[in-house]
Amino acid sequence: MPGYEARPSLGVELFGKPELARATRIGFSLPTSNTLTVTVWEGTKRVSSRTLTSPGDFDCKAGRLVVRGRRFFAESAVAGWQSDTITLRSTDDYLVAQVEEFGVGLIFLVIPVGGKSTSWYRFPREHE
Repeated sequence: MPGYEARPSLGVELFGKPELARATRIGFSLPTSNTLTVTVWEGTKRVSSRTLTSPGDFDCKAGRLVVRGRRFFAESAVAGWQSDTITLRSTDDYLVAQVEEFGVGLIFLVIPVGGKSTSWYRFPREHE
């Protein structure tokens, strides 16, 4: 569509919820060495939070944070599973995300479909 520019959303990628596209900030904290808390903010309002455990939900590899997720989806005539691997790397000014998605499902509960994609995003960092 001419003149239309899609805005990537780290909140949507991490949580799989389209309503988080309005997020203005994502916070990461490690309360313990095997627990990661991800918090989504709209301005000063906390709108969602998710606690991940390692191993399984996340890992730290070579200075990168790797977050994994799986979710069921059902829309109009399609239902299936989606698996995501999000690799985050911090630079001075940006958080760089590599998003790998794999999905399988059925159209009209009869026709099998599947697909895989890799996308790269760059999000401005807040400096503390």
